Amino acid sequence: MIAFTTAILSTKVTIRRPRKSFTTQVGHYAGYNLVGRTEVEPIPTDPDFKITGRLWLHGTYPVLAPQQLRGDGLIRYRYADPTRGDDVWDWTAGNAAGFGV
Repeated sequence: MIAFTTAILSTKVTIRRPRKSFTTQVGHYAGYNLVGRTEVEPIPTDPDFKITGRLWLHGTYPVLAPQQLRGDGLIRYRYADPTRGDDVWDWTAGNAAGFGV
């Protein structure tokens, strides 16, 4: 069983890109490191790392603001293999099937 660390985020995050900036507010964040663990068993590496090659995973849900993104969510896996890209899934509010990226 994978245990997540969860937090309710009440702060706003501003994302800046060239010529574009927006602020978003998120209800919950959960993250889990499989490698480099220092406080919670299993220390220092979760056995799942040897099977999946994942370094960490996190989920963010739901987006609270801006209104046009309200209810959206995201799950992301980062892998140790530098040639393998991240796996990312997002949930788009109002979409019955969700959408994988």
